[in-house]
Amino acid sequence: MKVISFSKKPELNHPILIAGFEGWPNAGGISTDTLNFLKRGLEVKKFAEINPDFFHKYTKNRPHAKIEDGELKYLLFSPYEFFYKKTAGPSDLVLFLGKEPELRWKQFTRSFLKLANDFKVELLITVGGTYDYVTHRQAPWVSGVFTHSELKAKFSHLDIRAAYYEGPISIHTLLLQEAEKIGIKGLSIWGHAPQYLANNNFPIIYQILSYLKEIIGFELDLTELKLKAEELLRQIDLIIKKNPELSQYIEKIEKGNHLKKELSSYEKVIRIDEFLKKDSNYKE
Repeated sequence: MKVISFSKKPELNHPILIAGFEGWPNAGGISTDTLNFLKRGLEVKKFAEINPDFFHKYTKNRPHAKIEDGELKYLLFSPYEFFYKKTAGPSDLVLFLGKEPELRWKQFTRSFLKLANDFKVELLITVGGTYDYVTHRQAPWVSGVFTHSELKAKFSHLDIRAAYYEGPISIHTLLLQEAEKIGIKGLSIWGHAPQYLANNNFPIIYQILSYLKEIIGFELDLTELKLKAEELLRQIDLIIKKNPELSQYIEKIEKGNHLKKELSSYEKVIRIDEFLKKDSNYKE
């Protein structure tokens, strides 16, 4: 049984691989939303997929089916897919989107990087999302992990903050470590989402995509996304005025109360998404 199956093997020029994962490293939907925007905006083409049987727990995340009038219309397994885009610039693009593997991380990493190596990928960029004590009123906070000091220096003009972290890792970390061993430079970009915003993090996604455009040089119209980000911020401020509890929580973050450990566990799980759903003026 093959780990990776190809529908075609495109000829690619010095490709850069951008990867996003569902699951733990996708706080606020930042990773998957960023990759899905790239998929749509760049009109990519699928060329390969990873067999989920090796890395997926079906008892936890089951396949999805649609049945109408007693007839099975479709059955979908969790996708682990590679896409490509030929560009006019110096580097073509490879995109990967799938769930973070639940099993056999080392085997997944070997298979993933073999594909990258076979296509002579020169740079691997992973996109992740993490919850943080930030608010929607702040400039979007994006941090990064670099495998090479020259990469960090090359992109020092961008406001990607050097990450500081110790604790449980995501698949991003293992991919970067193993990519460096085989000569593929790596960069992991993380968007920091407000604790109270479970998805629709348009300002952060816009910022990450702006950085990716500058790093890679592809053409991508972000006008619509920027407008959605601006509208989201306006709607959040309207909602906050109607919800004193949420307003107080945000004020505590702004005052740095989380540093004093003065935020209760109840307050940490407040999500603004339910309020957004109730607001008839807001549409995704």
